[in-house]
Amino acid sequence: VVLNQRVKLSLKYLQTHRSAVITQAFWRARRYATMMRTIFREHGLPEELVNLAFVESDVNPRATSGANAAGIWQFVPSTARSYGMRTTATLDERRDPEKSTRAAAEHLKSLYVRFRAWPLALAAYNAGGTAVQCAIDRQKTRDFWQLRLPTETKRFVPKFMAMTIISRDPNRYGFSPPPEAPHDIEFLHVSQPTEIRHIADAAGTTVTHLRDLNPELVGS
Repeated sequence: VVLNQRVKLSLKYLQTHRSAVITQAFWRARRYATMMRTIFREHGLPEELVNLAFVESDVNPRATSGANAAGIWQFVPSTARSYGMRTTATLDERRDPEKSTRAAAEHLKSLYVRFRAWPLALAAYNAGGTAVQCAIDRQKTRDFWQLRLPTETKRFVPKFMAMTIISRDPNRYGFSPPPEAPHDIEFLHVSQPTEIRHIADAAGTTVTHLRDLNPELVGS
């Protein structure tokens, strides 16, 4: 993480134009941040990659982009399938917070192994590895800050760095994240199609709460 002029501009943008959205994202992240950091540690990755979820989706498992990327980590269907996530009319595992975080960790690790620099790996997460490699080959530089890349990608990496700076000292930048409060859950394997209301009744909870715990159940 650096604090150059482009990162400073992103930092100002997040503070002035995205303050309310980031506040909501911190509220959502209280459920997932502990799990995400644990998974990144398991993969030998920097825990601060959790801040990528703020940039990608505002930590929203139900987020969908115009390019049909979905979930906290904004996987498109083809990439999701390559990491073993199913996408059907009733199930979209891109929206499963834990499964998608594991896929994101694998994907980020593979990109880092390929590019050996986090700014380039993050750029590839946004634009695709082929686009970044072609830019490197064509422009004869591996310095992200010198590469000519799509506008969205040029903004993506500084925004991640700005969000990481905010997360290190949120009060300094006008944010007060709530204490982390992971869902207290147990996993249950359902062996056959079952109406979600029956599962909710058996679990002594509500359908609304069960949907909140299982955002991947898109057709239920």
